[in-house]
Amino acid sequence: MEGNGPHDGDPGRCNVIVAGSDPVAVDAVCAKLMGFDYKKIKLIYKAFEQTMLPITFLKYEDILCVGNNPFWNKKLIEIQYNEVFHFKAPSGWVGQIELEP
Repeated sequence: MEGNGPHDGDPGRCNVIVAGSDPVAVDAVCAKLMGFDYKKIKLIYKAFEQTMLPITFLKYEDILCVGNNPFWNKKLIEIQYNEVFHFKAPSGWVGQIELEP
């Protein structure tokens, strides 16, 4: 869902399934593919900085996307602004979490 999901949102169809063994990395990948800047979403950004009782041992720069479409087989930081889906943010977050071109 995009916009004010899950109850009042619009389906954001992109034909992509995201899965992984690290929940922070999965959230970071989803945010990027949706067109959102993970640094502007504190829940994700702070998870990478957590040193006491960490929930990830990855660094954002090390996340590698792998899929059946070779287009996506690259590091997350290499995915460019024009390659993401640009979902609508929830109404309270519009203009605050989107990636910059």
